Amino acid sequence: MRLKNIIIYIALPVIVTVLAIWIISRIWPDDNKSSLASVVKIDCKRHYVLSDANGHNLFFAFINSDSLMEGLTWNKENIINNETESEGFWINQSWLYPSCEGKIISSVSDTTDLIIKNITPEGFTEREIVYLKKENISITQKQSELKYYLKVHGVQDEGYNMVAKYATKIHAYKDSINKELAILKEIKKSKHIKIYIKDQYIATCKNKKKQNIKQVCYLIKKSSDNRIQLLRNFNNTMPDNVNAVSIMPWKSDKKKKVMAVCFRFDTPCPEEIADNGSSIYTETLFHKGLFSGIKTSNGIIWREQIYSFINNK
Repeated sequence: MRLKNIIIYIALPVIVTVLAIWIISRIWPDDNKSSLASVVKIDCKRHYVLSDANGHNLFFAFINSDSLMEGLTWNKENIINNETESEGFWINQSWLYPSCEGKIISSVSDTTDLIIKNITPEGFTEREIVYLKKENISITQKQSELKYYLKVHGVQDEGYNMVAKYATKIHAYKDSINKELAILKEIKKSKHIKIYIKDQYIATCKNKKKQNIKQVCYLIKKSSDNRIQLLRNFNNTMPDNVNAVSIMPWKSDKKKKVMAVCFRFDTPCPEEIADNGSSIYTETLFHKGLFSGIKTSNGIIWREQIYSFINNK
């Protein structure tokens, strides 16, 4: 019995000491090196698909200011992506232990999906048909003018060759429009028209030699206000020599001076010149920083808000 008590008296302080050291190490503020090791650049490549239940598909890059399809094509080989970029950083789900598992928090760079929510596919399809019909008439007129020029221009010189080359491009453009019109008319007949978003996310971080490492990621979710998003790579692990930030379990001090850490600078910078998605830190003792939030186009989202977003609270 005495031996058992001795073991308890010895083991208990050891356990308490180990736990204390562990907790201190987890809440210890980041230095410049570790904060820089957490940042990533996020490239988003997006295109849209207009489809029906019968397998007809059209692809486009984005919706322009006239609510029309920009970069429209019927050919999968000619899909044009709308490319945007932002910043982000590797993040732990819990502050108590390493729990990143390939997760990245970043700002949302492409918000055109908000426009899609307010568009009816049927009206969108009809509007594009009307536009392409007008465009077809305009192209037919232009073809007539080019044909007349080539007919009356007797000499096959440099000017003639340039116009002939342009006429060939116009002819191919009209063929493409006719193909797109035919598909749109088939889609219009369907009672089940849908618009899909196809996104690809590429995360770029740096290794010890400051060489870029790229990883393909997928979207887990976006915040309800469409300001931040949670991404994850496909192998569910962080690359070597990178760091994941932790969200401390107490409220951030919004009155303290903040600095930003971003991908394009080797040192912390003022929040005003940092890119959206940069991590925000407040200064602590020993010239270290405590993670406090993320910069977005609408201001800082603080760490307690990020924690609630990540953990569905």
